[in-house]
Amino acid sequence: MGTVLNRLFKENFEPEEYCKIALPFNHRSAFAKFRCGVAPLRIETGRYENIVLENRVCHICDVFIEDEAHVLLRCPLYDDFRNHLYYVAETFNDNLNTLDDNQKYDTYEEIDKIAKDILKRVKCRPQLGIICGSGLGGLADLVEEKETISYFDIEGFPVSTVPGHQGQFVFGKLRNKPVIIMQGRVHVYEGYPLHKVTLPIKILKLMGVTTLFITNAAGGINRDYNVGDIMIMKDHFNIPGFSGLNPLIGPNDDRFGPRFPALSNAYDFNLRNLAKKCVKELGYTDFCREGVYSMLTGPSYETVTECKFLLQCGVDATGMSTVPEAIVAVYCGMKVFGLSLITNSCIMEYDCKTCANHEEVLETAKLRSKDVQTLISKMVAEVEV
Repeated sequence: MGTVLNRLFKENFEPEEYCKIALPFNHRSAFAKFRCGVAPLRIETGRYENIVLENRVCHICDVFIEDEAHVLLRCPLYDDFRNHLYYVAETFNDNLNTLDDNQKYDTYEEIDKIAKDILKRVKCRPQLGIICGSGLGGLADLVEEKETISYFDIEGFPVSTVPGHQGQFVFGKLRNKPVIIMQGRVHVYEGYPLHKVTLPIKILKLMGVTTLFITNAAGGINRDYNVGDIMIMKDHFNIPGFSGLNPLIGPNDDRFGPRFPALSNAYDFNLRNLAKKCVKELGYTDFCREGVYSMLTGPSYETVTECKFLLQCGVDATGMSTVPEAIVAVYCGMKVFGLSLITNSCIMEYDCKTCANHEEVLETAKLRSKDVQTLISKMVAEVEV
């Protein structure tokens, strides 16, 4: 992992001549927050050349590893800081042993172990995964030969903390297809970094899932949408991505997927056509739409100005999930289908006294959940996995 800078030579360092900093990664490896080009580098005791510190090039940097928690640095040839003890890295924690495990990237081997440990506990070998959004977990009631595992019982697995998200895997057969249903997901606003939010997707891949259905509760941006409408997702608008939040940021492992995955057909064309066919056959055309979903991180709902902006951008519905999961699923080679239940209308008037609230979301989800379950169930029966 990472690129080792060219170490010119080793020498005996005097620690008191250096500035002490805390390493910003976990204790498993001595990675510091320095960059050589775009690759993270492994820090070892020695002298390095052409290291970039705070966007400036230091031609030579002496490094001394004091212990697993601290690294000492000196840049003797820094043009205007010659012989200066230069503080270069942000301190994340005083001691690496207190660093939150959520901040570290899980390796392929660690994720593979989680997947295998889960499969050892169930008979089902799922090929199709379904993620249930707020209030939509009732789909699991339709599963036969049911086996459940709580997220709490999976070491290293992020746990749901939001009402309407039960927080468990449900394995079994839905319309005679082996499935795994996620009753609940985690969100960025719960304090999880995106690579933890999307950890379940990589686990699903390593369990054998090739097709993923993602559902969510969303606010209606399109003025023609009504509360209770169902929207087939044809695309998404990843607003957090504009500020540098993307679940694929970090080390890439080609065993999961390519460094630069294409997302122009993120929501599978054939699955969308299957959904529209099922909608017509079920007589749902009056309340089913096809549109663009956007994600904001939450947990606060959108302001009036933000809603107006989304409308101008061509967004039809907005929520606080789905997009990171869809990105990682496509990256992992899965076919993805996205479905939004419009649980509230986004406020577009500055003087409106009506406010969005989570109770309204759950109540609407409860009222329309049977229709969503029927549609998903029919799709599962007809989809090829």
